[in-house]
Amino acid sequence: MRGVADLLNLRWRSTQLLIAHEKGDQAAVRSLHAAMRIEGLSPGDVADETALLLHQFGHRPVVVLREESNRVWRKLQALT
Repeated sequence: MRGVADLLNLRWRSTQLLIAHEKGDQAAVRSLHAAMRIEGLSPGDVADETALLLHQFGHRPVVVLREESNRVWRKLQALT
């Protein structure tokens, strides 16, 4: 990880992955895994972030996770 943008990208992709998994959209899950590999996100970092997100949002409705995804996306866009 090189900086804030990398951390935000990891969180954004991880939220997308959990949402796709929750919806049962296996094609999206595969696509997100491929995108994460291309972007250079390590499997260990993805696993750690996913565990953190599950701890924070696992007991809440998926709409709350979507709100987090949107929040992180806006922060990413503000950096560019």
